Amino acid sequence: YFYIISSVLLYFYVISSVLLYFYIVSSVLLYNFICIPVYYYLYFCIILSVFLYNIIFLYYSICIYVYHLYLCIMSSVLMYNVVCTYV
Repeated sequence: YFYIISSVLLYFYVISSVLLYFYIVSSVLLYNFICIPVYYYLYFCIILSVFLYNIIFLYYSICIYVYHLYLCIMSSVLMYNVVCTYV
């Protein structure tokens, strides 16, 4: 009887440790592949908007440029908040 209980406990321990290991690995991977690229995405977005403003939007208004920057910042913040806070 004691043997059965101990084996079940051991089984649960092994399963939980494996799950914990997978959770840690997946969170680290998520952080590396999503949270760090968010900064690069924001940087690229700002540079792209500046580039676009210099080429195209110079003849239009500054509103489009500001709106594009706003979209960049909001999308990166949203990505960061959704993914990186839960990791």
